[in-house]
Amino acid sequence: EEFTELTGAVATIFAKDGDDFVRVSTSLLKTDGKRAMGTYLGGAKSPAYEPVMNKKTYVGNARLFGKDYITVYSPILDASDEIIGILFIGYDFTEGLKSLSEKIDKMKIGEHGHFYAINLKTQKYDDKPAFLVTSPELFMKKLLAAGIGNCFQIAKSFRNEEGRSAFHNHEFTILEWYRTEADYTDIMDDSEELLLFILKTVTKNPQATVLPFQGKEYDLSGPWERISVAEAFQKYAAISVETLLDEVELLKKAKSKGYAVTATTTWEEIYNQIFLNEIEPNLGSKKPTIIYDYPISQAALSKPKKSDPRFAERFEFYLAGSELGNAFSELTDPQVQRARMVEDLKLRKELAKYEFQLDEDFFKALEMGLPETGGIAVGVDRLVMLFADVPNVKSTLFFPIDEVFSFE
Repeated sequence: EEFTELTGAVATIFAKDGDDFVRVSTSLLKTDGKRAMGTYLGGAKSPAYEPVMNKKTYVGNARLFGKDYITVYSPILDASDEIIGILFIGYDFTEGLKSLSEKIDKMKIGEHGHFYAINLKTQKYDDKPAFLVTSPELFMKKLLAAGIGNCFQIAKSFRNEEGRSAFHNHEFTILEWYRTEADYTDIMDDSEELLLFILKTVTKNPQATVLPFQGKEYDLSGPWERISVAEAFQKYAAISVETLLDEVELLKKAKSKGYAVTATTTWEEIYNQIFLNEIEPNLGSKKPTIIYDYPISQAALSKPKKSDPRFAERFEFYLAGSELGNAFSELTDPQVQRARMVEDLKLRKELAKYEFQLDEDFFKALEMGLPETGGIAVGVDRLVMLFADVPNVKSTLFFPIDEVFSFE
């Protein structure tokens, strides 16, 4: 089988040291999660599960009827209102509006943050609200709980809150992989090997270690720079770990630095501002940087750090001013995960933000037992941007969002 260069690089890196990975495909549409456990693969003992367990799932190729073809993608989002199942950016169809024109009149761009919603038509005409997912993460973790083992996926995802920038297109391609019996340190090693392997593949030079990008050169050889969040705040912002983790002290420090601090300013708001303004510009300036051990409030779906539960076993890696990957030692405790999500919903309610439904199916998967796992999500469009030496992700896409929707 012949693969496109980037896909081939991804597929091959996962075959290193005899490790088997299965490439899986999951639904782009996410429901409210009201589905019985065990249906993802037809149940662990059903015939539908056997090809997966036997590692016979197709990875994909670039051959069609014996001839070479370039694999292309066209947008799943379209600005036309003439198609059935039209997609509205950030619109909640559960409000019961009666006509299409009324829906258009009352639509607010970005109203509900990350999600893109559609009204899913069924044969019985009992329309169901559905949302394009921001990541295949929860689907893949359900597969892990079902026993699929090491797996990866290259898929389309959709995010709205990040807006338009040189590094982001609302519809984008994401690579996620999960390694069982591993943690975030193993994924750090995988990430180093992946980028170096892609460089050697696209340059056809097995000795290559330097990536030229926009007039600068970046050394991709390992080991990469590794710095904890606490170390980065001390080094680049002169903020100690004690101040970083104390809301009152951090807000006081931020105010002395000139940040706008009011009676309603939160720790997270100031943390993010300092990180974006003082930390992030220093990451990945000469070679990739792995920044790890985030404060536990930023844990998302990662485990608390065993040696210091004030922090989470999470890392991101940066290169040339761009965040490329976000990784975890995956949280396996369903009670802790539920508590985090409930707390997030409480905060969203206080801030008058859209309140997402809890995915009960995901909690059932965790209760079945998620193996010790390290996992990561990597932005493929950003990787292509770097290796193609173009200044923005728009230049890597046939149909960037700006052109599809005629943004000015």
